Amino acid sequence: MTPIVLPLLLMIIIIVGLVVFNNRTTKKPLTYQKSRWIFIGYILILIIGIAFAPLLPTTNAKQPNNSEFDDFYILSQSQYTELLDGGFTDIYQDNVDETWSFTYSRDSLFLDAVNFDGIVLIERTKDLQDKIEVNFIKDYAVMEVGAVMIDISEYQPDMTADLNTDVLLLQGPANEREVRLALTEPEFTISQFLDNKVGEGYSYSGSHFFYIRVPQELHVSYSDYLLVDFVKN
Repeated sequence: MTPIVLPLLLMIIIIVGLVVFNNRTTKKPLTYQKSRWIFIGYILILIIGIAFAPLLPTTNAKQPNNSEFDDFYILSQSQYTELLDGGFTDIYQDNVDETWSFTYSRDSLFLDAVNFDGIVLIERTKDLQDKIEVNFIKDYAVMEVGAVMIDISEYQPDMTADLNTDVLLLQGPANEREVRLALTEPEFTISQFLDNKVGEGYSYSGSHFFYIRVPQELHVSYSDYLLVDFVKN
């Protein structure tokens, strides 16, 4: 017998028992005695529903810890200023999703992007000679539906970086990635105790940007629609 059938069967037995009990009593208007039994039956249904709720089928989706997610969200919002001050190595080194290195000896570079509307940070450094280093950063992405929070970080689109002569092209996938969540709304016996209404969806995402390191004297220009900042060093 599957987990979802057992609580339903017990509820049906209780309801049938109350109906049979009521029919065996005399045909009189609703009395205190009958009202009490109806109330007791309702309480029993609530208790059974709560007791067997953990046995219902569950999903394999990853659900982040609320406190850890809140701390991480607050921290990520305050790190942009530190990045501009040159704190990339200390802050986001562990969140580098992919790195590309290109040999480059020209004096100027033009930056362009396709299917990418995020931020691009550029660091000029003396550590690089005739070389360009491109890092793509992404950390977390969360979708929240009512009281359920699901980690969808693994479904974030992959980005690519290509160098063609003097043009560095940052490119995302041509098609959007659709993420569908299958969520069963709790029965009334459980949902009445929930503060949030299931069905109201929200999504959160952390850092999602390119961090490009170029030689100190390289002149960098870029498309007007790109959001570009230069690290202060």
